[in-house]
Amino acid sequence: VAAAVAVAVSTLLPTAQVSAPPTVATALLARGAASVRIHDELRQGAVVSTGSDGVVALDWNGSLRLAASTRVRMLGRDAIALERGTIYFSSTQSGVEVRTPHGVVRDVGTQFEVQVGRDVLRVRVREGLVDLERRGTKTRAAAGTELSLEPDGAVARRPIPRGGPEWAWVTAAAPAMRIDGNAHDLLAAIAREKGVMLMFRSQSLDQATRRQLLHGGMMLPPDDALAATATAAGLRYKLTDEALVIER
Repeated sequence: VAAAVAVAVSTLLPTAQVSAPPTVATALLARGAASVRIHDELRQGAVVSTGSDGVVALDWNGSLRLAASTRVRMLGRDAIALERGTIYFSSTQSGVEVRTPHGVVRDVGTQFEVQVGRDVLRVRVREGLVDLERRGTKTRAAAGTELSLEPDGAVARRPIPRGGPEWAWVTAAAPAMRIDGNAHDLLAAIAREKGVMLMFRSQSLDQATRRQLLHGGMMLPPDDALAATATAAGLRYKLTDEALVIER
């Protein structure tokens, strides 16, 4: 009788529904030793890591990239914990947080890199603004600025280039770009990806590229996309650490 009553009661009690954590990011690129594969969906709380030869790019409020030997925990749709290594974030929006053992980095619509080690915190701003909050003190950095921890715990500031070999890993970890649309928009997107200014030899050439449409939909890495766009549009280009210069 007791068993029968227990069964009857259990059938009347509501069943608790345990919902899965929300999906917060999607893997767009994974190369070398990486804990994710392309198209993997990452839920809140997921850990993403790379080995000594790995790089990863995620669709997370923009483009989030992990360099080699990096470990990140996805805290939500607008926050991650960088436990070790180096990340790069690029977006036109603002409001994401990168939490580290040494402080919290908040973006203000920007492109920036954060590197963390046992006694290391380095923030490099490529575009826009970044706030570093540490021990109750906020330090703001603009484009072309690097913040780093001194041995005494103070935050040092120095100017840095926004393009060039120091950013090569970022381009290597970039998702493929679609060759479609007007030539000017494609060149502008590539220039932003490279961290440089887009310049034209003449205003008439600038205007002409805005009217020139390219089709085909090929998906190419940024450097290949630049060569393909220039060839298709009948252009030549010169790429420096500061500018992408376009001419006939």
